[in-house]
Amino acid sequence: MNIEIIAIGDELLAGKTANTNAKLISEKLYSKGYRVNKHHVIKDSVDCLATLIGEIFIEPSLVICTGGLGPTIDDLTKKAMQKSFDLELEVDQNLLKDLEVRFPGQSTLENQATVIKGSHLIENKLGTAPGMIYTFAKGKVILLPGVPSELEAMLGDVLAFIESSYTLSSVPFVRSLGVILSNEPEVDPIIRGLQEKHSGVEFGIYPNFGNISLSMTSLDEKELEEVVRKILLAFPRRTFFSENTRIEEAVHSLLIERGKSLALAESCSGGLLASCFTKQPDSSKYFMGSIVSYSNELKQKLLGVEEDTLEKFGAVSSQTVSQMLQGLFEKTDSDYGVAISGTAGPSGGTENTPVGTVFIGVGKKGEEPIVQKTFHRGNRARVTESTIIRALSVLYQKIKYESS
Repeated sequence: MNIEIIAIGDELLAGKTANTNAKLISEKLYSKGYRVNKHHVIKDSVDCLATLIGEIFIEPSLVICTGGLGPTIDDLTKKAMQKSFDLELEVDQNLLKDLEVRFPGQSTLENQATVIKGSHLIENKLGTAPGMIYTFAKGKVILLPGVPSELEAMLGDVLAFIESSYTLSSVPFVRSLGVILSNEPEVDPIIRGLQEKHSGVEFGIYPNFGNISLSMTSLDEKELEEVVRKILLAFPRRTFFSENTRIEEAVHSLLIERGKSLALAESCSGGLLASCFTKQPDSSKYFMGSIVSYSNELKQKLLGVEEDTLEKFGAVSSQTVSQMLQGLFEKTDSDYGVAISGTAGPSGGTENTPVGTVFIGVGKKGEEPIVQKTFHRGNRARVTESTIIRALSVLYQKIKYESS
């Protein structure tokens, strides 16, 4: 079956908004055994969308469109469908009554309740634009709103519909895992060797700022588990599992499982490490907070870093990070702590601490901390992101393997 995703929006083409919808849809379909063949990104244009849909449906297809549904001037998807297939639009009275109850006083509700006649509606519990599924001789078109939160909330119903409509003759098994503190040249030879011995397994390797995500797919569950076992042996103490193969998810789960608390002391990361935890549900079970001590004054006042340490070694030093971590434990009494201080750039570097130099301290209360001097290439955002991933990776190892 040919599956294609169309993302509609001038903001996508202008680079103002990332195309996260297509990524999410593809991931969800992949987890169910369905493969997407193409992604399209097009401007807000009825003619452009109508032409593209016509070209795709030269062969039987399933097309999923995101965007172009809503109360604004770029509400065009229904018009494009009408033009492509000579369809009728009608006001769904039941839908209109529901919208009037949920969104009283809005002037565009009748437009939102106007749907493709004969389509199957998907409830939008967060917004006004319903999803629509239209079936015709050469396949199906699924229309979804472009607001990511609305789309994500509707995907469960969409996937259930696809599974009921397109039964796979065999559903592949999928396993994913992460390898921390690794790079692609290190991991790739191992995966190539496994691929030669296990031809029935399809591999995917995705680098992410010092960590690697691996995806394995096979119709043979036993062979797939054997491959996973070999990867775990190849990278002892450096593998993790999480829903989206993200290290912060693995740390999050581990802290909840162990019933331990965490606090942070951040300088150059500016609170971004804290956001890795606070964006996850139930982080309040372990996360105490972050002290963002960006200036030397706050490093002294809030974390007790000695003035002599800052003058002698500088803010970007192992000595300063060690004292930040010590002060953090004294202030919060947390079980685990992370301290970060560095030079993210583009200015501020010195001969001894060039831009990209970051010291990361990871510790458990009452134990000698791990303090690492790291160097990260790239712009300010890249330095910060790679620093955070490394800090999370070292923290994961500390919690899982080095502490009882």
